[in-house]
Amino acid sequence: MARLSLRAKGVAVLTVPLAVLVLVLLAIYRVEVAARDAEALIARAYDARTSLVRLDMHLTEAGSAVSAYLATGDPNQLSIHAGVRGSVDQDLAVVTDLTAGDPSSRQSLQEIRQSADDETHVLSAPAGIDVPRRVENRAEFESVDAFPDRGPG
Repeated sequence: MARLSLRAKGVAVLTVPLAVLVLVLLAIYRVEVAARDAEALIARAYDARTSLVRLDMHLTEAGSAVSAYLATGDPNQLSIHAGVRGSVDQDLAVVTDLTAGDPSSRQSLQEIRQSADDETHVLSAPAGIDVPRRVENRAEFESVDAFPDRGPG
């Protein structure tokens, strides 16, 4: 290196650290992208968990409405039940959207959907509400006026 000019030595001294700096910046960028992806995954998981908790709450509310209808004969409880059924379908749709990109959750989602469908059907039977099983578009369910007005017993 004794025969190199001072200018060439200066370029070499600046080039090596700049190359290392560029490599470090690329590594940091890759880590930031991975962290952002992980944060998005965690946010979707929390949103799915929130929707599942809401689904459980709505199923419990539907059960309470059916129990209240059977105990009191109050037809307003059937409207609560109908509203809750719509909320259950919305919650299932949200969970489906949130887990659409995850093939490992398909089986669990299928079981959750089947369980919610079964519970809705079981809750509807004592009140005389005809709820077809395995309906894909439940938004077209009968209105509150179409429910039979039956009292307990």
